[in-house]
Amino acid sequence: MLRQTNVPEIQKAVMVIHQMSEDEKIQELARLREKALHDEASALGHARREGEQIGMEKGERIGIEKGERIGIEKGERIGIEKGKEEERANIAARLKELGLSDDMIKAALNK
Repeated sequence: MLRQTNVPEIQKAVMVIHQMSEDEKIQELARLREKALHDEASALGHARREGEQIGMEKGERIGIEKGERIGIEKGERIGIEKGKEEERANIAARLKELGLSDDMIKAALNK
């Protein structure tokens, strides 16, 4: 189809392409170039996957460490609150033993 064109530049280009495709050295160079491009793409893909894996592992480690810190802080807050509640209950029990009324105990604990 392209050989039938009346444009001399296109006819010449088609002829050069046909000549090149018949030359074994050029075919081998083309094959080697194609292989190099394929190898490069494979290497880049492998490097990307490896980098993603490293990133996932690092992110997971950071997430675990952050979660542990948050858990410790929350546990400390809960422990402090429970300790305060227990202390208030102990104080209320002692005040009750001393004969104070519930209203007086509440007033004393709310100060």
